[in-house]
Amino acid sequence: MVLCAPHLAACTGSMNLALAVVLAVAAATLSRAAALAVLVSGVPHFAFHAGHQDGLSGGEQTAELIALAMPVGLAALLLALAWRTQLATDIHG
Repeated sequence: MVLCAPHLAACTGSMNLALAVVLAVAAATLSRAAALAVLVSGVPHFAFHAGHQDGLSGGEQTAELIALAMPVGLAALLLALAWRTQLATDIHG
């Protein structure tokens, strides 16, 4: 894995922090748009890192993939709950 410049790392870290806030909003409000935003960012990010594990130990690979999968899984769960809640509201008024 190629190490990146400190500026790029800081920018990426701040973007990830912002997406964590978006995911927290999605969790608090069952916002489909917020959950989708996290998925749109998280799925390609996970896929890239899953295919680029060179230079990492087995434990590092596992930890990285778990850390990247957690927000994707949570966003998918929140999206499913939001749609389920909306469906129940539409059916039962």
